[in-house]
Amino acid sequence: MLYRKVFFLIGLLSLGHLSFSQQEKQAEELRLILQSYSKAVEKYDTATIEKLFDDRMVVTSANGNLRNKQQEINDLLYKPANSTLIYFLAENLNIIVDGQTGIVKGVLRWQFKDQPVTSRTFTFTLVKKGEHWKIIAQHIGRTP
Repeated sequence: MLYRKVFFLIGLLSLGHLSFSQQEKQAEELRLILQSYSKAVEKYDTATIEKLFDDRMVVTSANGNLRNKQQEINDLLYKPANSTLIYFLAENLNIIVDGQTGIVKGVLRWQFKDQPVTSRTFTFTLVKKGEHWKIIAQHIGRTP
């Protein structure tokens, strides 16, 4: 009888470990999505950005304005005259995964040549569709 209880407990512990490992794997997938997002913005890579954004995407800006997927793409790919984007980074990531939903919070930092660094806090909500994560919602705020 004692052996059954011990094996039952070991089985439960291993199930919990698999679940934790799956969450770690999904969190790493979301980190990679944010890296792809940052690189795509730096390179003005419309095709990659379109793949990362869900068609139903909603963006809430710091002033409360709403944008859809195409408006966000237009905003991200805007090139100021006579200016070059030096870098665009997603930093200080805090990732939460629950099933097919992920939330990534952090700071976006970017700089154009001869301009000061700009930074904004962000929260992305992602959903997993099949094998791929898609950004479905984004909130941008001013950094404290």
